[in-house]
Amino acid sequence: KIVGTPTLDNYLKLGDRSYDNGEFEEALSNYKRVLEIDPDNWKAIYRYGYCQAFTSNIAQFNIVAATNGIKEAIK
Repeated sequence: KIVGTPTLDNYLKLGDRSYDNGEFEEALSNYKRVLEIDPDNWKAIYRYGYCQAFTSNIAQFNIVAATNGIKEAIK
């Protein structure tokens, strides 16, 4: 839960918590908010791509998003 004005750190912590708990849809939402504030945040870029791949199904597998996220995070 975010108390007061949401900040990048709040969203990153929420994203990390959701990610660690395997709640990838929720993590995806929070990492997206991080990237709206800081588009160069390597951790959010990497995990956003990972969550996109992990939440897709075989009919809509998004390997491009996952590999792009990994490449951008490495940069």
